[in-house]
Amino acid sequence: MICNEKKNKNKNIKNIINVFFLGISSGIPLLLILTTLNMWLSEIGFNKTKIGLLAWVTIPYSIKFLAGPIVDKIEIPIIKKIGQRKSWLFLSQLLLILSLNTLGSINPNCNFKTTIVFAFIIGLISALQDTIIEAYRIEIIPKKMIEIGTTASVLGYKIGMLISSSGAIYCADFFNSWQKSYYIMSFFILIGLITTINCVEPKKNINNNNNINIKDIKNIIKIFLKSN
Repeated sequence: MICNEKKNKNKNIKNIINVFFLGISSGIPLLLILTTLNMWLSEIGFNKTKIGLLAWVTIPYSIKFLAGPIVDKIEIPIIKKIGQRKSWLFLSQLLLILSLNTLGSINPNCNFKTTIVFAFIIGLISALQDTIIEAYRIEIIPKKMIEIGTTASVLGYKIGMLISSSGAIYCADFFNSWQKSYYIMSFFILIGLITTINCVEPKKNINNNNNINIKDIKNIIKIFLKSN
């Protein structure tokens, strides 16, 4: 009995640590497509009108609840064996690394529209990652430790935001290159990717009978539009 309690306690602690590191991965992308990108564009001479277009890249965060039914129902070929939550997390983090590297390689002066498009794509993938991490946290952390799990997740998120703001600006100044700064920031997403590989898939996933169908999604969209 004592051995089982000790094992469960160690397991829960490990899961909370994993949630913390996933929180870091979750907190990195947002400011890279807002504050940090804003500073980059301002530094190279873009006016406020053009920089204001960055507001559009946050739209995916407002509708990320729509990703829930997708990540619950659709299985990803090849990597689905590692688990439903883990496979979607792995894919979103891999795409974030590639997208951030691509954004860093773009010259906004020559390809401003492409810069905005990739910033939007990063927002989309980041919102997807947030949804999966939130679902994972709820499923993997027992109810009696949910407050600790939430605190760990929020703390990780704040650290991720600090890395992608102050950290990114410091790197850009140190290397005298915003491109290199974004390459380094994409490296930090590896924290989440490695955590995803090593974490445990929740034993009890959402029952298919409780999944939201297409009709439910339409109703949610209508309610969302009416509220705005």
